[in-house]
Amino acid sequence: MSLAGATALISIALAAAPKPVLSVEYAAPQGCPDAAAFRAKVAARLGYEPAGERVTHAARVMVAPGGSGLTATLELEGGSRAFDAAAGDCEGLISSVALALAIALDSEAYVAPRKPPAAVPAAVPEVEAPPPAPVEEPGRPIHLGLSVAARAALGHLPAAAFGPALEGRLRWGAFSAALELEGAFAAPASALGGRVLTSQLRGGGQACGHIAFVGLCGRLTVGALRVEGQGFENARVGWSPVATVGPYALVVWQPVAGLLLQASAGLDVVLVRNSIEVSDTRVWTASRVAGTVGVAVGWAPL
Repeated sequence: MSLAGATALISIALAAAPKPVLSVEYAAPQGCPDAAAFRAKVAARLGYEPAGERVTHAARVMVAPGGSGLTATLELEGGSRAFDAAAGDCEGLISSVALALAIALDSEAYVAPRKPPAAVPAAVPEVEAPPPAPVEEPGRPIHLGLSVAARAALGHLPAAAFGPALEGRLRWGAFSAALELEGAFAAPASALGGRVLTSQLRGGGQACGHIAFVGLCGRLTVGALRVEGQGFENARVGWSPVATVGPYALVVWQPVAGLLLQASAGLDVVLVRNSIEVSDTRVWTASRVAGTVGVAVGWAPL
């Protein structure tokens, strides 16, 4: 027989040999290729779709977290092989498993299947998983928060004062910065037969560090004190500057996405100590240390 004739006979024998028909049980977490994508990878490696009516090989592929990454287990006719990869490289991990399965099937592509097929486990070849693709560290996102508060002030005015406040806050990671505007209105105070009405408008800034839902801040405010006398001779309205600095604490809770609930408390060291005089008689002097407490509801669109 000539060499050409022998080659033709070998080609005919190979063409007539049955191709493997594969059934796959596949499970992988979200973010990994699905079962259809896995079968497509196996078919691409083999050069044909291993499908048909009579199943000759049954494979089981399970992917689960393991250690600091992912672990895939391939079981084929009683044999098994484990593959490991980094947590962010499930695509590469599944490609390695598909390659190993295709090589195992291709090694039996021209041999009639054993009866029963599971009597002799097919060897799963050792395939080294490709190195994981470098994962870029995500930048720290910046979140914007806007809130409306109700606050109470002690020591800033002759009597306890209450008022609204607006706050805008930018937060990145464990740090934040905020701008605020608040008003405080005290109940009328009686003095020397008349009344004194006082209110205060302050704006300021905060610089904070956060641990979980607690924020610790430094706070600076500046503004103006308004004093109006009623029932006095030569009663008038007066304005005076105010300035404070001190520590500030926050407790922030986000029950649902976009909604913020906040409680706050702070001590204010009064840098400008104002006083009120009626008919050359001093009736009030600002405290050296004052305090502010409040609750707020806010919106965090970003």
